[in-house]
Amino acid sequence: MTHPSVVRPGSGIRGLGTSFDENGVFLYLDTQQEQNAILLSYAANGMDFRPVSDNVHITGNDGQPVSAAFLEEFRIACLKKNDSLLSYRDKRENGVFLARSRDRINWRTFTRVPYADTPFLLVPQSGLRRGHIAYAGNTVIHALRSGSLRSWERGLQIIPPSGSVPDPHTTYRAGMTMPTDDGIAFFYFSGHDGKDGIRWAVRVVYADKYDPENLVWRSGNAVWEETDEWIQRNMAPVGVARSEGRLVSYWNVPGAGIHAITHTPVTHISDERRHMSPNILRRVLENPILKPLARHRWASRATFNPTAVFDRGTIHLIYRAIGDQDISVLGYATTRDGTHIDERLDEPIYIPQEPFELTRSDAPCPGLYASGGGYGGCEDPRITKIGDRFYLTYVAYNGADPPRVAFTSIDATDFRNRRWRWEKAVLISRPGVVDKNAVLFPEKINDSYVFLHRIFPDMLLDYVPSLSFDGTVWLRDADRIRPRIFSWDSRKIGAGPPPIKTPYGWLLIYHAVGDHDPSRYKIGAMLLSLDDPSRVLCRSRMPILAPDLPYENEGHKAGVVYPCGAVVHGNDLIIYYGGADTVICAAKTPLRSFLENLKEEGSLEQNAVRMQSYRL
Repeated sequence: MTHPSVVRPGSGIRGLGTSFDENGVFLYLDTQQEQNAILLSYAANGMDFRPVSDNVHITGNDGQPVSAAFLEEFRIACLKKNDSLLSYRDKRENGVFLARSRDRINWRTFTRVPYADTPFLLVPQSGLRRGHIAYAGNTVIHALRSGSLRSWERGLQIIPPSGSVPDPHTTYRAGMTMPTDDGIAFFYFSGHDGKDGIRWAVRVVYADKYDPENLVWRSGNAVWEETDEWIQRNMAPVGVARSEGRLVSYWNVPGAGIHAITHTPVTHISDERRHMSPNILRRVLENPILKPLARHRWASRATFNPTAVFDRGTIHLIYRAIGDQDISVLGYATTRDGTHIDERLDEPIYIPQEPFELTRSDAPCPGLYASGGGYGGCEDPRITKIGDRFYLTYVAYNGADPPRVAFTSIDATDFRNRRWRWEKAVLISRPGVVDKNAVLFPEKINDSYVFLHRIFPDMLLDYVPSLSFDGTVWLRDADRIRPRIFSWDSRKIGAGPPPIKTPYGWLLIYHAVGDHDPSRYKIGAMLLSLDDPSRVLCRSRMPILAPDLPYENEGHKAGVVYPCGAVVHGNDLIIYYGGADTVICAAKTPLRSFLENLKEEGSLEQNAVRMQSYRL
């Protein structure tokens, strides 16, 4: 970054907005000398501006020219060659309006935009699939949707993430949208009102190019942040542009004209994105792929936390369901393509049968350990196929005692033919201890079966010689992996789906909660050594999925993405998760690039780190 440079000196100059193309940057100015005067300047290098026209006209809804004195914040997008779209604020009518122009000089207003209290930016090429998408913000930044540019409706909250409480001391302004190979880069201004005044920053997020309401990466650091020496000058943002491969932001400085700040090259920002958080999961457009059904009394309130297994061309989903009696049971569905449900059974395939999972008559309502809105039963299943059997772990809860890990299995032939002849379930975790998130590795390692499970706040690793439990032998808690202090997963962590074997190691998808954001469950990934899974080879430094969309926040518990299932389908990794403890969702990513990026950006050290080993 360079120091701010004066690009248009003079106390009577006010910047209204910027636009740019491959040749240079356009800057719209209010000279404050004549009532209707708007000046358009141009600079090939983004700095040395020369006048283009002192006769820019904006015709309002009433057909009359709009005085520059009433205008605020131009945001301009190119619809196609010689066709530009201007979003501006008219202080007379306290509203946001749209105008079009073929020459950047003569603008004609054609509609007023509801749901927007500040001018917005159109997302490039967003009309290809779902009509037009734009970003507008003030206390939050929302997506706006339109099929025709004339009528608009409010879409999803983009910044801060949906479900988060906006900071009353922070305001936002749209800066620039730009298509890249990695998605839509959206640069925006954030201003935090502190004791010394508003401190502005330039930040960037990336959105899915096919679904611009879905953010795939969010920067943890600002591209630029106002320093103490400038905060007293009451800078206010004008716009962001790309010039000669660099990012440039423009600012009004009262009494000192317009200043420009050149930032790191845009390509460096993209490179940093790939380095910092490349493990992008793309939510499927069909989400939620399973919802509660009123006609299924056992699944009328929630269907969530699905486990998954791929067998003979079909993905089998076993999910937790809660109905009218508030008891958790297990339902069943299938999909061949990974996202469209082909079959969904009308009855549960597994119901509470044993004393340790049948709600006690003296249990409080709700119990101390109740989760997901249920008061007991069979919760959060995980399934693993070994040989000719499918093994199922789940959380057994009777409404009173601490939840424990239960274990059962079924013959593969019975499973495929929908004959639900499950073995009698047994408890495999210690009594008196809350133990959850148990998963079984899909093959033996060093002649032992391997389990991961969770006793707050750690994940535990155990080796057992046999899967023939009799209800008197418990998992031993041999090794553990801890939350990371000062990280996004600092509070508690738990295994998600059973680990997947890859050439790089065992891929473990996990959920976690951080101390700085204790109400939100997020998803991470790590790789464990193939021959010694107590060795953590690498671990994602940032979440690979966070609860940002409405279906991850509108339900029994806001702010939850909770993975229990994952399969490799073709070249893709598909992760199945519960949203807001209410619905079932899916996200996918190309497996090979996901693993390569995870290995590159998530490395803990040059050498692998071993879990700390001890006994409780």
